[in-house]
Amino acid sequence: MTSASAPNAIKLPSISDPVAIDFITYLEGYGNYTRVYQQAKSTPLVISQTLKWFEDQLPAFIRTHKSMMVNPSYVATISQGDDARTIRLKLVDGSWISVSRRRADLVRGKLTTLRR
Repeated sequence: MTSASAPNAIKLPSISDPVAIDFITYLEGYGNYTRVYQQAKSTPLVISQTLKWFEDQLPAFIRTHKSMMVNPSYVATISQGDDARTIRLKLVDGSWISVSRRRADLVRGKLTTLRR
C-alpha cells in the first residue's frame, strides 16, 4: 500500500515513516520476512512481510527468483551466468543479483522493454 501523502513511497509495517520507492535497490525474501536494501544505506530494513506482499505492492519491480526482487532503475548491466541458460544482473552499487533459469527470458525482456 502506497502512502497518500507521498505517492512515490511505500508504508511498511513496523516502520513509522514511508520509505521512498526510488531508493529501494532490491529486496531479499526469507520465509515470512523480507530484507529491504536501500541506496546509500549499509543495513537493510527487515520487514515482517513476504516477498509476495512486496510483489503486489511494487509492480514495477522485477522478481528475479524465488527470494529476490530488483528495482529495474538500479540495473547497470545484464551478463551471462555460469551456464548458457542463466543470467546475472549487476546493480549500480556493484551488487550482483542472480536470475533463475525459469525467469531469465522474462527478466531480460522486461529490462529490454524498459530501456527503450
